Amino acid sequence: MARILFILFSIVIVSLFLGQQSPSEAQETGTLSVTTTPVSGAIYVDYVFMATRFWTGNLSAGLHVVSFGDVDGYIAPSPQTVTVVVDQTYYIVGAYRKSLSLKKMIWIPEKNGVEKACAKGGTNMRGLKEVVVVDAVRCATGKSGRKGMEKAGQLCQASAQDLMANTLRGLLKRVHSRCPKFEEAEIENVVIGCLSQIGEQGINIGRIASLLAGIPKEAAGCTVNQYCNAGLKAINIAAHEIMVGEGDIMVCGGVEIMSHYGMMSDVQVAMDANYPVRLSPRLAEIGMLVPQGVCAEMISADQGHTREDLERFGMWSMQKAVEAERKGWYADHIVPYEFTWEGVTRRVERDEVLRPKAVADPEAYLRDLMALPTPFKENGIVSPGNSSQIVDGAAAVLLMSGAKAEALGLEPLCRIAACAVAGGEPVPMLLAPIPAVKKALKRAGKTIDDMDVIEPNEAFASPLLQFADELGYDRLDPRVNPTGGAIALGHPIGASGAMYFGEMVQHLKRTGGKAAVQMVCGGGGVGIATVVEIV
Repeated sequence: MARILFILFSIVIVSLFLGQQSPSEAQETGTLSVTTTPVSGAIYVDYVFMATRFWTGNLSAGLHVVSFGDVDGYIAPSPQTVTVVVDQTYYIVGAYRKSLSLKKMIWIPEKNGVEKACAKGGTNMRGLKEVVVVDAVRCATGKSGRKGMEKAGQLCQASAQDLMANTLRGLLKRVHSRCPKFEEAEIENVVIGCLSQIGEQGINIGRIASLLAGIPKEAAGCTVNQYCNAGLKAINIAAHEIMVGEGDIMVCGGVEIMSHYGMMSDVQVAMDANYPVRLSPRLAEIGMLVPQGVCAEMISADQGHTREDLERFGMWSMQKAVEAERKGWYADHIVPYEFTWEGVTRRVERDEVLRPKAVADPEAYLRDLMALPTPFKENGIVSPGNSSQIVDGAAAVLLMSGAKAEALGLEPLCRIAACAVAGGEPVPMLLAPIPAVKKALKRAGKTIDDMDVIEPNEAFASPLLQFADELGYDRLDPRVNPTGGAIALGHPIGASGAMYFGEMVQHLKRTGGKAAVQMVCGGGGVGIATVVEIV
């Protein structure tokens, strides 16, 4: 009688605990064997093996089964091995000591067992919905620069609101063409990255672009600013919402018309309008007033980079981009944009910033780069040729739960395996992707060697060389930005994360790769990373 009461009490306590802790989840079709063994060095008393849904198959002798609601408990004399055959959807919660010291929860599955059991989740994704990338598109980029409108780029007279809306509508049209059953009414949220949220990029452009695109009003909309991280952060936020069950379909992306609003425009506009801007007198003390280009020079000085190191990297990026366009790799996911300004209609469907000379005559192109000025330091080595181009652009991505995509018969490009953010030194501010990538890879249960595509944002060449050195791949590894990066195609700040995410996942699918990682640095020393893998 005492043992029965203990068992019932154990189940009640553990059930209450489960209400606060996410269980380990995986979804498999068929049968999967998981062998669990006691943890080495533990003090073994009786354990309660808990599972929701069901466990079936070969349970070791001596186990006593107790049912309590939707939870089955197995009391196992210790130490011993338990082999469980699991069917369909299951949760592995773990083993709890009979003492009911729940703060000392002991996971019974060994490392390999956990990874196998969570084959579709990664060891930190237990209990969360699988998130897949259904499609990713972008517009063609238009040149801008420090002089903004004076460059007269192909998108300089475009509305950021309409450009983003057109990109969203282009994304959804592509999905409808693949799946007539797709219902936009099921879109839960639209999450858009944007740095300078002023002018037409203000007043929540995420919501405005969603409505302009014809997405049902029931879908919410929000705008994200995390410096250059914003576009990828929008994707990760949307992915997290699906993971925790807040919806099955999310649209995300980013936009920036830098011809209209350069970096720091939001502060400058307020000051020019005589608003009472009260910047903290401690901004310089915390390193928030040092320009990114100066930080790039600092990194190169610390790492011993040469001017030629940086310019050759910049040329390499341009060569890959030129070749990608020639092969039609961009055209297969660029959404054309047509707009009229002052009676003139323009159709934008090709990137404006590529330089074929990098391929046609690389030595002459390299000489051109070496002759460029170094604006951030007298006799420095960081030049426009090894820095990201200032451009206008937009990008969009559609995410779904794995179950929803499967129900609709949509084959995804890949799935989100893990995400991470990290902070680093504000000066130099460009190295925080290193810890972010390390965290994301660890959460995905992978290493940099497992990656078939490595997609670091090319804000400047100098941090990318240090990324390679510290993360353990060659500086000119062919896996790095195989379709070119921001030095070639440009860096429309709020859109870049989504734009190069799209380039990464499209190339991963195109080449039959298995996994990829994207990393983006950001102002103030923030970094972000996302690992994806083929489904």
